[in-house]
Amino acid sequence: MIAWLKAKALGAILVIQLVLIVLQFVIFNTFLDLFSSLFVAALIFAYSKMETIEGWLKGSKS
Repeated sequence: MIAWLKAKALGAILVIQLVLIVLQFVIFNTFLDLFSSLFVAALIFAYSKMETIEGWLKGSKS
C-alpha cells in the first residue's frame, strides 16, 4: 500500500513537473513573441522618426 502510494505520488510529481515545464515554455514563447514584435515596432517607429528629423534638418539648413 505504501509503495503504491509512493509510486502514485512520484507519478503525480512527474506529471506536475512536466506541466510546469510546458507552461514555462508556452509563457516564455508568448513573451518572446510579444517582445520581438514590440522591438520591431520600436525599430520602425525610430526609423520613421529619424527620417523626419533628417528631413527637418535638411529643410532648416537650406
